[in-house]
Formats: sequence, C-alpha cells, structure tokens
Amino acid sequence: MTDSPSPPSGAPLPPGGQTPSGAPLPPDGWVAPAPPPPAGAWAPPQSGDPQPFATAYIPRPGYAYAPPAQGSVQPTYQPGYGKLSILPPSEAGWNWGAFLFTWIWGLFNGAYVTLWGLLLFLVPFGHIIWAVVCGRNGNRWAWEGRSWTSAQHFRSVQHGWAVAALVVFLVGFVVPLVIVLLLVTGIGSP
Repeated sequence: MTDSPSPPSGAPLPPGGQTPSGAPLPPDGWVAPAPPPPAGAWAPPQSGDPQPFATAYIPRPGYAYAPPAQGSVQPTYQPGYGKLSILPPSEAGWNWGAFLFTWIWGLFNGAYVTLWGLLLFLVPFGHIIWAVVCGRNGNRWAWEGRSWTSAQHFRSVQHGWAVAALVVFLVGFVVPLVIVLLLVTGIGSP
C-alpha cells in the first residue's frame, strides 16, 4: 500500500494507468490530489502560457480544490496580460515617445487607446491635452498592450522612442527657431 489517502467513493481513476505527469499510478490506482497552494504563494505565469493559470490546474473529479474563479485571477508583473499586467515601479514615469508621437507610438506598442487622440485633433488644444495624457500613461499602456521579453527589452524600446522624440523636437522646432532668429537679427548677412 501507499501513504496516499484513499480515493473518494465513486471517484474515477485517471485514464491510461498514469498520472498526468506520466508517472505510473500507485498500486491502489488512485492519485491523491495536490494540496492547495499556501495563501499568498502565487507565481506569475510563464511567458509562453496563453493565459494565467493555463497549466496550474489539472481537473480531476472527486476532490474539492478548484482553480480560482475567472474574475479572481491574480495580477502579474508579466507584460502582455492587459489589465492583469502591473507595471513594475522601476518602469513607471514619463514617456517621451508617447507624448510626442501619441497614436503612432500607440500602434507600435499595443496601446490602441491612443487612437482616440485622432478625434481630439478636431478640438482646439485637445491634441496637447491628449499628448500629456499619453506621456503620463504611456509606459503603463505599453506594458499592458504588448508582450516584452524582459523589463530591459521594454526599457530599450522606450528609450529608442525617446531618442526619436528628441530628434524630431530638435529638427522640427529648435533648428527652425534658430534659423528664424538668425534671419531676424541679421547675423551672418553681409
């Protein structure tokens, strides 16, 4: 005999004579259910899982432990799970790419909420207000909207957008301003 508890009355045995992990069944032919995890012991899903808890629960009739209800899935620091993805505190802050490029940045970062800004171009100063909203929430929207391989990958992509924003700002605003000032003051003319 084994040390496993006796099966519940009428509980069907696992098919194939093996446990879900492939191990042979104990001599009495019943696999004791795994105990529920201790309170607070939750691990984020692996990056390849299509949804949280996809492999954490193997249903077997005859015991009371069940997976968490659909609405009670725990949030995670893993990116790409939408509202379940929590932006790590180290990645929070202002996003210059989202501020300057708004909807273009949103398309490339899975933050489709930024497309609402296209309507605000019809409202006076609406695009400026929307750009500030995008700059403030951009990192969170990008973290929730796209699967990143790591926080470092996320940081490097957003840094690239910040550099592009700086270049566009310099070329589109500072250089023309300097040219206008040189023309107005007459510096450089004979």
